[in-house]
Amino acid sequence: GHSNTILCMDMDDRLIVTGSKDQTVRLWDKKTGECKGVLKGHKDWIKDVKIRGDYILSVASNHTFYVWDRHSGREIYSQTFFSKKSANFLKIGDNEIIGAYPNGQVRKFSFAQPTSPLMLESTESDEGKEDSVL
Repeated sequence: GHSNTILCMDMDDRLIVTGSKDQTVRLWDKKTGECKGVLKGHKDWIKDVKIRGDYILSVASNHTFYVWDRHSGREIYSQTFFSKKSANFLKIGDNEIIGAYPNGQVRKFSFAQPTSPLMLESTESDEGKEDSVL
């Protein structure tokens, strides 16, 4: 299993996916509980994972987003999408990643497809500071 605390999980009818402080994503057979694969590439704690069709999506607290092939475990795409702040919480939605930050702000990063670049949806205030999106 993981060598450190599991921080997130997703599942479908056949697969359980977990993300951990050990910086790995693990794939588990839902029926047998057997580990079917370890996905390595992240350099920080995994904050969220999501099964999306033939893809596994993962995001770490340092804002690295990975897309993996569900069947082979091969990395298909990765992107560092925001480097200003470390996130307390990151959650993958259907076409977005929502981040919560120590200053109380919430940001939304959207993507058209899992392998398309993430775009920050934010506004600038009169003082030139970024406002919370949500």
